[in-house]
Amino acid sequence: MKQSKPLPGSIYLNNGRYWWRVILPGNDKRQAIPLKPTGSVHATQEYAVAVKVAENILSQAIFHRTPRKFDGKVAGLVQAYLNHCRSHYRKSNEPRNIESGLSLLVKMYGNEQVEDFGPLKLKAVRDKMIESRLSRSTINKRVGMVKRCFSWGVENELIHESTANALNKLQNLQAGRSDAKETEPVRPVDLRVFNAVVDHAGPVVCDMMRIQLLTGMRSSELCSMRPVDIETKGKVWFYTPVEHKTAYKGKIRVIAIGPQAQVILKPYLDRKVDSYCFSPKEAVKQMFDNRRAARKTPLGYGNAPGTNRKADPQVVIGDHYNKDNYNRAVTRAIRRAQKVRENELAQTMPLKDAKVKTACQIPHFSPHQLRHTAATIARQEFGLDAAAALLGHSNVKVTQVYAEIQSAKAAQVAGKIG
Repeated sequence: MKQSKPLPGSIYLNNGRYWWRVILPGNDKRQAIPLKPTGSVHATQEYAVAVKVAENILSQAIFHRTPRKFDGKVAGLVQAYLNHCRSHYRKSNEPRNIESGLSLLVKMYGNEQVEDFGPLKLKAVRDKMIESRLSRSTINKRVGMVKRCFSWGVENELIHESTANALNKLQNLQAGRSDAKETEPVRPVDLRVFNAVVDHAGPVVCDMMRIQLLTGMRSSELCSMRPVDIETKGKVWFYTPVEHKTAYKGKIRVIAIGPQAQVILKPYLDRKVDSYCFSPKEAVKQMFDNRRAARKTPLGYGNAPGTNRKADPQVVIGDHYNKDNYNRAVTRAIRRAQKVRENELAQTMPLKDAKVKTACQIPHFSPHQLRHTAATIARQEFGLDAAAALLGHSNVKVTQVYAEIQSAKAAQVAGKIG
């Protein structure tokens, strides 16, 4: 049966079931692969399912296997580039982001020779992104990933520089001049919204949100905070993260912690100096303790505490939060606050009007927006330079000088608002 490109090789029937004859990227020899759906013992009898299984196998071969050699095709170049990214971007989600950004390129043109891939084909990939309703900024970012992939190929003498130079001529999409979806800029969180949400978070997450609002630190910096990294002498404390977003540029990140944030943080310093301040294990323990305290069933009846725990749970709780599960915890708090608000409104007014209901809802926000809120407050109170110092923004050329200026200005800000 004829198959649609860009899958390499050929899908064929073997005793009524579909197989795939193909040379996968990085391999020397052609293979005959039974196209078995997940959980199935035998190859599928449906062509559409066979194509999906083949696409998954190709994706695994490109994105999750170590390449043996470059075969001159786009898929092979992407595979080699991703292998480089996994060693280059250490302790970062960037390899996963690049994998997502290049997946459509592989799907559409993975079987093309690299030298045959030009600006028009890159435009076709971009048009497909527009059709899938990705935002303009995301599309420009992913097209940039494609360009960097080909530039890396030139740097490592895998492809000719003319190919990468031609792709670099493709301009970014401009605001209002394409069919790409435009997104709203990241806004600070209204303090009324913050106050409506924060009390619906667990005690640990609640304290994390308050500290982030008072200090303006990034979520990753907040989650990796340890007592050993905090200098607690003086009116203003200073937190120096071991790892942060711009450490690879040689920047020094010093975060000032003012009196209000100190009061919240102080109980979390009473632990081993090299352990993390904010632990989801503690949050879960607090949740179970609260449930146990509110238990109405006598202890001699029903489940005894701890008896219904799984010996081998699928989800293992980590020793500290990361920006992803912290974000999920904040989202859960927002949903709880929204539910409470809806129940309150339902008792006072009929919410038949969709516009009225929407206007009364608590908007969703991410923890990163709390950083924007802190910057807005700092700028209003002390000016733009002070806000930049509080957030740790600087020019790489004056990193060493800026670190001292940053500490002094950030201390001034934190002493007043933190």
